[in-house]
Amino acid sequence: MLGFSLFIYKTTYESIETNYLSDKESLLRQIKTNIEWKIRTIEYSFSRLMARQKFFGYFTKASFL
Repeated sequence: MLGFSLFIYKTTYESIETNYLSDKESLLRQIKTNIEWKIRTIEYSFSRLMARQKFFGYFTKASFL
């Protein structure tokens, strides 16, 4: 009986540990993906802003000629 109880305890512990580590890994992967997308969005916005300023800069220079 004691051996069976220890087996159940060990199996349950390992299962909980495996699920916990898997969930933690999944959460970290989601956080990493979210951060990467936010960085890409910022980079895209910045590049669009620079392109827009350069574009309107041509008109500003042309209006002074």
